[in-house]
Amino acid sequence: MKSYIQHAIVIFHEDGQKTTIEPSGTVLLLSSRPQVEVCSYNAGDGLLFPVVSRQVFMDVRAHKGNEQVPITAIVKEPAIMVSLEVARFLYEDAALRQLNPALRLYVPDTGPNSAVRDEKGVIVGVKRLVRYDVEI
Repeated sequence: MKSYIQHAIVIFHEDGQKTTIEPSGTVLLLSSRPQVEVCSYNAGDGLLFPVVSRQVFMDVRAHKGNEQVPITAIVKEPAIMVSLEVARFLYEDAALRQLNPALRLYVPDTGPNSAVRDEKGVIVGVKRLVRYDVEI
């Protein structure tokens, strides 16, 4: 399985070993409409924080270095590792799913039962993956 995430993914096994999945060199990135400020949140004591609209993703693009590459070959692979947002987009995009209805989408599980953190709380790996294309 190739990873289309920008950084290596470290998977910690129950026996203490770990597996590192290196990035493929191609990254899948989402493009979105610009977010707009919709209001401010008053945190008290005169502290205001801007609140923006949620991101609405328009499409997914594959980039190898500074070059854009066709995504069609990537989604024809049997299984790929991507970020959660990319998995959601690919799963919901009917045209891309038609290219390979059997495509398996794997995402690092960064939830509380899987994320492995260092002493500063930074995620350094996961204990498992999520297969995003499965519904129970």
